[in-house]
Amino acid sequence: PIYRNRNSLLWQQVWKGRQEARLQVKVQKQAGKAIHQLTFNVWLRNMHKIRTMDVHNASYLNKREIRKIRVGLMEGRFHDMEVTLNKWFEERRSAGFIVDGAALKFKARQIIDNLKLATEVTQERINQLDGFKGSDGWLDNFDERLPVLRHSAQIHIILIPKGCTPYLQALDVGVNSSLKQYYKMQVRD
Repeated sequence: PIYRNRNSLLWQQVWKGRQEARLQVKVQKQAGKAIHQLTFNVWLRNMHKIRTMDVHNASYLNKREIRKIRVGLMEGRFHDMEVTLNKWFEERRSAGFIVDGAALKFKARQIIDNLKLATEVTQERINQLDGFKGSDGWLDNFDERLPVLRHSAQIHIILIPKGCTPYLQALDVGVNSSLKQYYKMQVRD
């Protein structure tokens, strides 16, 4: 009986491997190129995960999605500052101003300085407020804790000097894409 179980398990593995190999050949024919074995294994793993996904169970989420949910539910160390910053941000946004990450960090540091000067703040809280760095990580977590709608504003600028042809040459495509990337701004709505 022990050998039969081992043989049947081995046979199941061989059968599964043959099915996966056939699937890999089929995918490679559709793609028109060879697919590396490790890449195909990742695709298979994701395919099995998607097929066995349970909508009501969060076990299928990856680490980044779980972290995003966890951070969104947490209260930050500087919650009072973040609430004030969020109110300021909503006021600026409703007034039609563009607020980027640098402006948020600058205003956060101003709010921290104002909180330190408040009379009801203890020395322990002042020491905690001194630990505020205003880093990019804090800004990302702030976005996840207090979600804000974002949209991209496209700015169209024509940078063609007088007397030049308005058509872009083939070599100017890189310049065009870098200009678009440079002038693309992320605006919080």
